Amino acid sequence: MLEELLDERRKAELLLKESEEAFRSLFDQSADAFSLLNDNVLIDCNKATLKFFGVRKKADLIGKSPWQFSPATQPDGTSSYDKARNIIKETLERGNRKFEWLHLRADGTKVTAEVMLTAIYFKGEKILHVSLRDITEREKMEQNLKVSEERYRMLVENQHDLIVKVDTDGRFLFVSPSYCRIFGKTQDELLGNTFLPLVHPDDRDATENAMKQLYHTPYSCYVEQRALTVDGWKWIAWTDSAILDKNNKVAEIIGVGRDITMQKEAEIALRENEKRWMLALAGTGDGVWDWNITSNSVFYSKGWAEMLGYKQKELANNYRTWEKLVHPEDLPDVLKMIKKHVDGKSPAYIAEYRLLAKNGKYIWVLDRGKVVEKDKKGKALRMIGTHSDITLYKESQMYLEERVALRTSQLEAANKELEAFSYSVSHDLRAPLRAITGFTRIISDQYAGSFDDEAQRIFNVISENAGIMDRLITELLDFSRVGRNTINRSEVDMHKMVEDVIKETTDEANSEKIIFKIDQLPKAYADRNLLKQVWVNLISNAIKFTGKKENPHIHIGALTEKGKVVYFVKDNGVGFKSEYTNKVFQVFQRLHKSDEFEGTGVGLAIAQRIIHRHEGWIRADGKPGKGASFYFSLPMNINQQTYGNAIDTNKDE
Repeated sequence: MLEELLDERRKAELLLKESEEAFRSLFDQSADAFSLLNDNVLIDCNKATLKFFGVRKKADLIGKSPWQFSPATQPDGTSSYDKARNIIKETLERGNRKFEWLHLRADGTKVTAEVMLTAIYFKGEKILHVSLRDITEREKMEQNLKVSEERYRMLVENQHDLIVKVDTDGRFLFVSPSYCRIFGKTQDELLGNTFLPLVHPDDRDATENAMKQLYHTPYSCYVEQRALTVDGWKWIAWTDSAILDKNNKVAEIIGVGRDITMQKEAEIALRENEKRWMLALAGTGDGVWDWNITSNSVFYSKGWAEMLGYKQKELANNYRTWEKLVHPEDLPDVLKMIKKHVDGKSPAYIAEYRLLAKNGKYIWVLDRGKVVEKDKKGKALRMIGTHSDITLYKESQMYLEERVALRTSQLEAANKELEAFSYSVSHDLRAPLRAITGFTRIISDQYAGSFDDEAQRIFNVISENAGIMDRLITELLDFSRVGRNTINRSEVDMHKMVEDVIKETTDEANSEKIIFKIDQLPKAYADRNLLKQVWVNLISNAIKFTGKKENPHIHIGALTEKGKVVYFVKDNGVGFKSEYTNKVFQVFQRLHKSDEFEGTGVGLAIAQRIIHRHEGWIRADGKPGKGASFYFSLPMNINQQTYGNAIDTNKDE
């Protein structure tokens, strides 16, 4: 019996040994870090524990307390020493404890582990079995997930786009805050309900048909619909995507929507404008072209083709089509105008030229265009324009130009004949006038003693009128010569010319009485002899009509007006009424009686003809008793100075 008892004991000891060896093998070979803790110090550990703490041998850990492998404080701010002792104490009392702990490895790096403490009996003592599992990467993943979820939440909550998730029956599973805001509803009011009642009745069928695409590749669809929002009906564009389950069946649908009301209204307005524009063009008969400058492709409208007698399909939509139809004589100039606009050197392109019609005849068109699209560097990419048939207008214009040219040539011929007639008459009048003057002088000289006073007076009247007649003939000859003679232009010192004319036209008495004011006069480019005749006539007139004034003043100066130099002669003489302004330059027109002021009435007409032949103008202003002002203009030379901004014709000198 004793032997049986001893045998059973040996078997039990053997089983215990085998059990201890199995436990030791499991303890040592486990991938998890296992250790034993007694009286707050490690009494044993496995290889995984050495690896966890980054040490090479057990001696580096055995006999040390957990807080010696920990930072001074844990993430919650508590002391590692105090917290570890409290946890060990509680575990020994309760039996087990699971928690997270921040450890400190041998190299100083920190690692978070999930710790499992279990109270066990070992060799008759109650100790703690410690299991460590590195959860640093898991914590990082959880933190990243938390950050990602937070970002996603912020994105969804602050997203202007509408985000929803619905099931296959269209019931809301999720709605974004933006969706709630636009529809003025809470999530609780929407979740579990279908979206279709919010869609405009006219758009529901189209929405349902579009969503059928979600049930086959590529499991997405796009739909535009009107929805009843807090601000009324709005256009919303939805991009929907299906979420498939493990059997590749549609489980849920994610939709992202955007308010496109303004875009849709703009599109509608644009279509209306295009419709009105096309109707307007159809009414005017204009043709339209749209040129892609990069590819040289051109759209020619139906009206454009029909204007030339073609059907729209008969013309190739490229730049070459137009280029071949332009008249060869017109093409170079038209291309220059197009390039000028395309290069940004003109605000628009406008040209008149001929195009070859299908019947072989050319028609005149007015072509207008404008660059409507450029790249970032300002290079023209697209140009749109219209052209109008102006053939009748151009034919009428050319007819009128021919008529004007004909009438002009006829008028020039008539003027030449009139000038020749005037010259001939004036020349032929000199012969009998000389006879009258000569015989009157002979009779007066030889028979003066035989005549009484009345007879002598009559002879004097004859002589005086003969002299007037001679001056009149001379001025008529000058007047006719002005129209026939060639203009010989050269630089003229106007200031010196005026001084010379004053000396020639002023006698001693007048030079002492009249006060002349002469401004600095710019030089002119004109016929010296003819221009001197103008100054002689104007200054002589001023001297003559200020002769009866007590303090006669004559002011001679210059101004500028619209690219011309304007010279003037102003006096404070007898003047004239404003209604006679246009008469003073007519031949034989006199505003004063001959017994008051001598003259033939031809001088100002000669001055006007000379100035007109110099491409200038001449005019006069006057007031009775307050003097007269005469102005004449000549083209300004490039280097001439500006002598004023405008002419004050109302100012009296």
